[in-house]
Amino acid sequence: MITKLLELGVTQGNIVLVCLPNSIWYPILFLATAKIGAILSGISSESTPSEIKYCLEQSGATFVFTNKQIAKNNTLTDVVVETLPEYVRSYTEEISEIENLSVETKDIDSILLAPFSSGTTGAPKCCLLTHRNFLASTFSLKQLFLFDKLLAQSSMRTLAFLPFHHASGFWALLLCLLEGCTTVIMSEFHPMVMMDLIEKYDIDTINIVPSIANIFLKMGILQGRCSSLRTILCGSSGLTKDRCKRLLAVFPQVKHFIQGYGMTELVVLSCVTPIDDNFEHLGSCGELLPGFEAKLLEHPTGEIELLLKSDAIMKLYRNGIRNLDEDGFLHTGDVVTVKDGFFYVVDRMKDLIKLNGYQVSPTEIENVILTIPKVSEVAVVGIEDELCGQLPKAYVVLEIGADELLFRKHLEHTMREKLSAVKQLRGGVSIIKEMPKSASGKVQKNKLIMLN
Repeated sequence: MITKLLELGVTQGNIVLVCLPNSIWYPILFLATAKIGAILSGISSESTPSEIKYCLEQSGATFVFTNKQIAKNNTLTDVVVETLPEYVRSYTEEISEIENLSVETKDIDSILLAPFSSGTTGAPKCCLLTHRNFLASTFSLKQLFLFDKLLAQSSMRTLAFLPFHHASGFWALLLCLLEGCTTVIMSEFHPMVMMDLIEKYDIDTINIVPSIANIFLKMGILQGRCSSLRTILCGSSGLTKDRCKRLLAVFPQVKHFIQGYGMTELVVLSCVTPIDDNFEHLGSCGELLPGFEAKLLEHPTGEIELLLKSDAIMKLYRNGIRNLDEDGFLHTGDVVTVKDGFFYVVDRMKDLIKLNGYQVSPTEIENVILTIPKVSEVAVVGIEDELCGQLPKAYVVLEIGADELLFRKHLEHTMREKLSAVKQLRGGVSIIKEMPKSASGKVQKNKLIMLN
């Protein structure tokens, strides 16, 4: 692959955009680009032509690696396009050609990856992650806190189905590569196929996001399956304590349920529940990782925002906008509470609904609605109103076979009983078939707002 990159004209500092489903091509391309000092950026294989165009413009990529189907469905101009076959063995190269390859050692602060942020409340931004960022993050998670302990207790077999173009899937893939684990790759997620693969290969560790946990809870036919499963890691967004307990009831053989908090801007995670937590802090995103410094900033509205500082945090986006303040802290935009050293994400600053001068928490309303039977997923957004500023509106996905009329009666009663008048759903309630989500499983509330 190094030879192919050089033949195509890829040199140090060039950005290579990968638009592929999960496959072994990802680690191969990553190692090859890193070796010659180029920069890897990945996007979803389901990206529309306009999304691909946007990502090319934002990343500045001049080389694209994809497959024949994606290349056929997209007109890619002003870039070098290389189509890859499904099987690696059909795409060979002569090792002898690169024996004398000489590449100048890159600086530790040179760019290694250029992933895109989730884009849950706005357009995705191209992040610039350095070798220093990746080394700092990996050292904290691997040696100082968690993953060395986990691997020592595991069969070294894992299943990779979270998207490799996103931090949540890619860092885990690289760790498994670093440690010599066996990784079974799923090109696309399907819950029943996933269960079959866990049982076939005796997988003991999986990495999920809350949307996948919700799928498991909806299915209701998984009891007694996946006897080899011992560890579930869950991140990307919050999973309530009640849903954690319900998930563990589905998989009682699981000994470690580890939740975490992170962002693309800091490689992967900054907070994780410890391996010996014994389910005591379900619903928390854990303790601060070694190498991170946290500061709590109280805003005039009373919200407490989490600020983070670490060598794992990038310094700027590709458009040149810095993401650190003058003291070197990242303003996460997440509202948190801290109890006994454990962090709980309460809300997003940008998501807070401004109604007649009040600050209304969408998460608080969502958690109340999730207590209603037959509710699979819910997202609350603020819709514009001339008189009040914004009004809370709920988008709800019901379980299969749920009675919508009965749900609405339960909803009306529950909302009146548990929430004050300012938090009522004066913007309405819409029942939808599925939530729009980013590749990491986060609900894209900006797309819901556009439905109004």
